[in-house]
Amino acid sequence: VQSPADKTRIRVSYGEGGELAGYVAVHAFRRTFRGEQCTVTRAEAGLRRRYRGDGAMATFVLSQLLKTQWDYEGAHYYLGCLVHPSSYAFIARGVDPLWPAPGVEIPADLHAFMLELADSFHLEVIDPARPLVRRVGWITRDTEVERRYWQSTDHKAPRYFIEQNPGYGSGHGLLTLFQIDPAA
Repeated sequence: VQSPADKTRIRVSYGEGGELAGYVAVHAFRRTFRGEQCTVTRAEAGLRRRYRGDGAMATFVLSQLLKTQWDYEGAHYYLGCLVHPSSYAFIARGVDPLWPAPGVEIPADLHAFMLELADSFHLEVIDPARPLVRRVGWITRDTEVERRYWQSTDHKAPRYFIEQNPGYGSGHGLLTLFQIDPAA
């Protein structure tokens, strides 16, 4: 994992017989927003299918978000470039406000900040009409059953994600931002 972050923390997980199960990396970047220093946290993960769903990676990311709160003063944000509707749905369940989100307008300065961050992280625009959709280059491997589920779900968050990022199966991610506030 190569990152120009101010701080990176990595967890590598092993499964049965010492098999590599996956990894998660959490990166913290210092930036200026609204004239003040802030921290932008990003994460990346890769996990073999049979080891998904136990929550261990999410627990690690949450613990690192809290540690980052202690390490750096000022506002804290999480910026993802989410490549799968399940990731967006997971975040949407516990975060408010979330940008973008159904029926939520992104403040102009926050939208510009998101685009500036994406450019600084070298996330290429796919279509100028959808500037929050960026080329990530890797995809979550779905089975045909999983693909059909996500394409036909009635759940609001994943439907919205697919509407905003119809090319997610081709390695396109949706920039997604929320402010981290442990007091909330």
